[in-house]
Amino acid sequence: MDFTLLSIKDIMNLCNCSKHRAMKLRSEIADYYGIGRHLVTLWHLHDYLGIK
Repeated sequence: MDFTLLSIKDIMNLCNCSKHRAMKLRSEIADYYGIGRHLVTLWHLHDYLGIK
């Protein structure tokens, strides 16, 4: 498991999406897991998107 904290730029690069979509995705993940937006990790992103 990778617990690297993700910035908006990291999410933009990993998902190949716009800044707006990356911000929305990070917010959705934070709400889903009940954590702060600044605490979203690579593990959360993979789990939320269903990537193994």
